Amino acid sequence: MGQLTDKQKAFSTIELMIAMAIIVMVLSAVVMTSFGSQSFLIGSQTNAEGMKLAQGLVEEQQALARKDFNLVNSIASHIYTDASGFAWTEEVSVENPKNPSTDKYDYLAKEVTVKVSWQDQRKQERDVTLKTLVSNLDNSSSSATCNSSPSGNWTSPDMQSYSLSAIGAGINNPVTGLDAFQDTVGDKLYVTTATSGTVDNKFLIFDLADNGEPSYKNGIDTSLKGANALTVVSPATGEEKTYAFLANAATPTNWTCLESDDCSQFQVVDVSNPSSLSSPTNLKLNWISGSGSTGNGKSIYYRNGYVFLGLVTGGGPEFNVIDVHNPHAPQAVGKYSVGRTVNAIYANGNYAYLATDDNAGGNTLLVLDISNPTTPALKWPKAGSPIMGSTFGYGNAITAVANSLYFGMSNNSSNPEFYTLANPNPAVAAPTTSTPTVDLPSVSVKGIAIRDYLANILRSDNKLAIYNMTTSAEHDISLPSNGTALDCQGNYLYAGDAGGHITVVTGS
Repeated sequence: MGQLTDKQKAFSTIELMIAMAIIVMVLSAVVMTSFGSQSFLIGSQTNAEGMKLAQGLVEEQQALARKDFNLVNSIASHIYTDASGFAWTEEVSVENPKNPSTDKYDYLAKEVTVKVSWQDQRKQERDVTLKTLVSNLDNSSSSATCNSSPSGNWTSPDMQSYSLSAIGAGINNPVTGLDAFQDTVGDKLYVTTATSGTVDNKFLIFDLADNGEPSYKNGIDTSLKGANALTVVSPATGEEKTYAFLANAATPTNWTCLESDDCSQFQVVDVSNPSSLSSPTNLKLNWISGSGSTGNGKSIYYRNGYVFLGLVTGGGPEFNVIDVHNPHAPQAVGKYSVGRTVNAIYANGNYAYLATDDNAGGNTLLVLDISNPTTPALKWPKAGSPIMGSTFGYGNAITAVANSLYFGMSNNSSNPEFYTLANPNPAVAAPTTSTPTVDLPSVSVKGIAIRDYLANILRSDNKLAIYNMTTSAEHDISLPSNGTALDCQGNYLYAGDAGGHITVVTGS
């Protein structure tokens, strides 16, 4: 072969350069593909971790719902840093879903939305969002319709007061009981009134508008004195019925009288058709006897087919168990002699918690074992070891969320009036005072509604205290008169007072 000419040499050089360029391009593509695959693998692993975190948050909310439906609440956006130092943003949003057939909120269900977000290696925002629905199966027939996750601004809430006479009821009697309840016929507010007189002592029903405003629907006279407390339920009776259970305020002065409106401690009103109300079904507790202003109904609580009725002291057993599996034929099945007036009752599981008017003997808070409804028995306190001490005020109000009891007392100069008590397992230990406590100088607690971090405390003066248990900040709302009754539905609070008013409060 001869030597290459200069022209051939030039072409060879160009061919070599092209070949080298092609090799570089191919290698670069391989490197880029390699690094891209590595980034994809890392991104996939992070996505899987984000999904795992979101699923864990959903499972936590489901577990809380099984423990206590009131624990399922919104959680503000916050940063979670894992063991490797990677930062995730977590957020839980909780709201009541709407029933598509009625366009009303379902207060016995909560839609939980969980969102986990993060930045990938390219600083792009990524997120995983999961939704689930939890139900309040444990209290599906009760009046527990309060949304425990407050929405709106509760440091300066919106409020509007209505007098019973101005909204159609035609009376100005003191409000003794409130229960906002949703059934098949819509949102209703049920109200009891009582007075020392004998005129217009009515059980009242109001329709509730979407903004919480009540409008008078119907009412009936239930007894000579009205009622001191009520609870509204839809028991599992095989029919779509709603009933109001009343603690009759009338004092049975003639202890040999027959069962009647003015001789019975317990009453049932069928409110399934609010436009047409029948006279109440009456139950006289035959083991009660006495004279004077004793033995009438004072407090009431419903759970799982049984009503727990508290009486004014003096006529016999002050704590009574009534079987209402058939509301048309209630039967008294159990009793316990407290020796004091039972001002308020809360029941959960095998235990009933009683707030009494004992301010010196140390029995202002009692825990009864009701595992056998026919034979309630004292569980706490033990002799010589009162739960609240022996120099506290009267017990006026009680409620609970999970392992915490919230207890309201009458005014006393040496102790606070609002308490949080730890109650992890009443089977083995008595409730113990914890924090927070709230001192309300010169006033008593008349009602309590707990909503996540907010304790809504009805005072005996003309105030409703919105107390933040996390920050200890308190915002007071002025009522037209002294507070007497408190209830909650959805995002609304309803406060009754001694002047015959209903005040509606919600977040602004």
